[in-house]
Amino acid sequence: MAEQEEKQIETEIKNESINEPRAESEVQGSEVASGEDKVDYYDQWLRCRAEFINYRRRMEEQLEERRRQVARQIVADLLPVIDDFNIFFHHHEGETNSVIDGVRMIYQKMMSIMKDKGLKELDPVGEAFDPHFHEAVMMEESDQIPEGNIVRVWQKGYLLDDALLRPAKVITAKAKGAKEVQDG
Repeated sequence: MAEQEEKQIETEIKNESINEPRAESEVQGSEVASGEDKVDYYDQWLRCRAEFINYRRRMEEQLEERRRQVARQIVADLLPVIDDFNIFFHHHEGETNSVIDGVRMIYQKMMSIMKDKGLKELDPVGEAFDPHFHEAVMMEESDQIPEGNIVRVWQKGYLLDDALLRPAKVITAKAKGAKEVQDG
């Protein structure tokens, strides 16, 4: 939108003639500015207009960034609620009744809205451990998953608009019989 305004202004500027003499009625009682003064005034006006356009663009960008920060904070505040839903479903796995089905529908609707707003769940089971997206809480012996890969997710991690909101807390694989290295 700002680009369209800039192009419109440039077009208007090109169509105006800087050195056109004013009608005598427009100049009444004032000195007639010389051609150089007109060019200077016009140049100052152009610079002022450009500064204003840049200022407005910066303000719009700052406002949009603030909106993203607020959205991130709201979603981050809701992550414990999502965790509570997941714990509820884990404890009632395989059960069906109208209350559990109703809670499941509410959860699905909430998650659908969150996903539409850019929330992505990290599901790293089987993937290589990445400290940028995962937080290792434990190691577990495994024959099926290569050492250093993720065996299970202890707490889900989330991205919002491809920015990490919370790392996934994971359990990583270690080779059977491997001794743990202790810091000491």
